[in-house]
Amino acid sequence: MQLGRKIYYEKTNGIVIWDKGEMSGDVQETTLEQDKESMPVLKLITPEQLGVLQLSYGEYAEEFASCRGYRINPDTGRLQFIQ
Repeated sequence: MQLGRKIYYEKTNGIVIWDKGEMSGDVQETTLEQDKESMPVLKLITPEQLGVLQLSYGEYAEEFASCRGYRINPDTGRLQFIQ
């Protein structure tokens, strides 16, 4: 199984809180509650302020490899890469 990146971010400013990265092999998709147990900082953000962007496996691979950073545009909910 292949899972794409799951990126948690603050909706108000687009700052990435946790990027789970891509996974393959014997892996399973996780729920928000499971992710909160793995990354307790997610519990500190209200559900209204916590955004999640789920990508397909390999999606934006070249952009991630060549960028210096990235954020989520709070107005559009789309990735913005910093070159």
